[in-house]
Amino acid sequence: MSLTSLLRGSKTNQKEFQEILREIIPNKKSFQTISGKEAFSKTDYEVLAPYALVKSDNSSIVGIAFDYLARVMLARLVKENRYESYSSITAGGWSDRLIKLLKKTSFY
Repeated sequence: MSLTSLLRGSKTNQKEFQEILREIIPNKKSFQTISGKEAFSKTDYEVLAPYALVKSDNSSIVGIAFDYLARVMLARLVKENRYESYSSITAGGWSDRLIKLLKKTSFY
């Protein structure tokens, strides 16, 4: 089940999940910025990285790529349980290739 379906769903367990999130997620008024500008304002800040994806489906590819990059960066720092950072990744068979690549580059 995807996170989107949990957030938009109408089944009892999905509604319960949504209610838990509503209780624990702070509202945007509770955030402060160093600049004193309103947090999350669309008019007070310059967009440095505009959304330029042609297909909305590409956002999932970007998300997966970010996930993998973050795992590799963390694995470089973590000495114990490095293999766990590569387990349960979406690309399945690619995890073996990723581990071989990392071993060659002394990250592993």
